[in-house]
Amino acid sequence: MHDQIWAGYTDEGIYGNYGWDRPIGAPGIVRFDRTGQIVWSYDPPGRGFYMDDCYSLNVAAEEAWTCFYRGFPMVRVRNDESRVWSNTVAGARALAISGDHALLVGGYKEDKKRAVVVHLDHDRAVPAHEYGIVLPDGRDLTKSRVVGVDSMLHFFAADGAWFQTDLAELLA
Repeated sequence: MHDQIWAGYTDEGIYGNYGWDRPIGAPGIVRFDRTGQIVWSYDPPGRGFYMDDCYSLNVAAEEAWTCFYRGFPMVRVRNDESRVWSNTVAGARALAISGDHALLVGGYKEDKKRAVVVHLDHDRAVPAHEYGIVLPDGRDLTKSRVVGVDSMLHFFAADGAWFQTDLAELLA
């Protein structure tokens, strides 16, 4: 998966604007090669796993993970195959992965500052721990951009400050 670009699309990119017949983002997640050609796109592995809005996307060395609007399942893409875990944590805008655990950050209303560690069981993501999170200097987390890369979460504040945490360290 090196030298490739993953793109997750919001509802505008999935359903299109401006009269698009079939938007490039219609599948919700698309992987491009370095020349810009589509080499893979999300194909729901079963009924009920259609994507309306890619809330979070995490690309690790050999796999990609997402949690998206329409039920918020956790989906892993490995070797161009999707595996799905049902999930009750709604609205996560970023995720980190470590082994059979994920850290989901964000949510709606009062859950915007929440972080939930889930255990990936056979076919569902089971909440194990929930935390309220704030940035070390007390800044409002909801005004930061949060990005997950493998087991790391990166928080980028509006003034350029950068904070990070590692799910693998939380689990140790």
